[in-house]
Formats: sequence, C-alpha cells, structure tokens
Amino acid sequence: MTRIVQAYMPKNDSYKSTKNCLFQVNALRKLGIVIDGELTLTAEGNYNVDGSVVVYADYKVLPVKFGVVHGSFFASEGALETLENFPKNVGGICMVSENNLKDLRGAPRFVGGNFNCYGNKIESLEGAPFRVGGNFYCHLNPLRSLAGFDCAIGGDFFGPECLSDLPGAELLQDFELEGTTTLRAAGTYIKALYQAQQERGRLSAALSNRYAANNRTFKI
Repeated sequence: MTRIVQAYMPKNDSYKSTKNCLFQVNALRKLGIVIDGELTLTAEGNYNVDGSVVVYADYKVLPVKFGVVHGSFFASEGALETLENFPKNVGGICMVSENNLKDLRGAPRFVGGNFNCYGNKIESLEGAPFRVGGNFYCHLNPLRSLAGFDCAIGGDFFGPECLSDLPGAELLQDFELEGTTTLRAAGTYIKALYQAQQERGRLSAALSNRYAANNRTFKI
C-alpha cells in the first residue's frame, strides 16, 4: 500500500500539510508516475520513496524532483533527453534504457543494483554514477569516448562494439575484454534484464489493479 508521510519540517520552513501531500500523489499518478512504497515530501520539494517508482509518460525531462529512492527506478522506453530531476541515490535497479539520452549528466550518484542505459544516443558517459553495485549496461549506444568515465562497478560492464578502440578505454583495464566488447557474462545479462522487466511488469500490474480498486484513496 502506498503511504504518504509528512517529512520533518524545521519551524522556519513552510509546512506542507498531509492534504497537500495527498494532492501531490494524485497529481503524480495523473502524470504517469506511480509509487509502490512510502512517499515523503521534503522541505526542499524533493520526493523520497521507500519503495519503487515507475515512470510511464514520455517526458523529455522529469517534471518533478526525486531525492532518494530505496527501491528501483524505472524510466525506460520513453523520450527522456536528460536525467535532470532524477534521484541522487537508487537502492535497486535504475533503468533509463531506450530513451533519447546523449549523456548521463543528472544520473543517480549511487545505484545499488544494475544501471541500464542501453539503446539511447549516448556519445559520452559523462555524469555516470560514482558507484553501481551490479552490472553497468551501455551497449547499443554510439559511444565516441570513455574519457571522464569514473564509476566503481560491482558487476560487469557491457559496452558497444569496438569498445577497446575508444579513447579512454584504458579506464576499463580492470575488466577482461572478450572480443570487441565486455560481454563477459551474456547469460548474466539476459537473466538480469529479464528480472528487471519482470519486476517492472509486476509493479505495473499491481499498481494498476490497486488504483482501479482504490481510486477513492486519492480523492481530496
């Protein structure tokens, strides 16, 4: 169940009522941004989520700001041209695949699970997370250089063809290249992608059913 929690507000800050929080959640849902978990609105106007977020609408830029998402953040198969307003930290999977991104500026600083940005128009990995706990997927992108890429990756790095020929490829010296890519564990990639899609599908179905059955929850 989605729960709305009023963030702690210092006395000098403007107080945001629970009614206003409910209004914001209803507005998010109408915007095609759904929450599976506990939502907190901070004094700075950021949304923190103790759970997961799914973005359905085709935005070029997210219309609201996120702070910390403890679960997963799904914003794939859309029209994103920038990662502005994305959460600073994502505890689970972060998927921004199959959009119109040209770089990763604005990406979460820390991602606990896999980071998926494949299938975009990315020419530079500038702005990539500092830390990815799982695998980093950036294949199917027209990468021109790896210069400036600084990310500690807990799993494998999956890049485009001729990755080892790109400027800055020495940054991947800790990885064992196989052929022209770092597809060292194709089975792992397929399993991880499948799990991510299954999780996104599970959330989609659960949230759709919940909102259809309990729409009155969001009435002010």
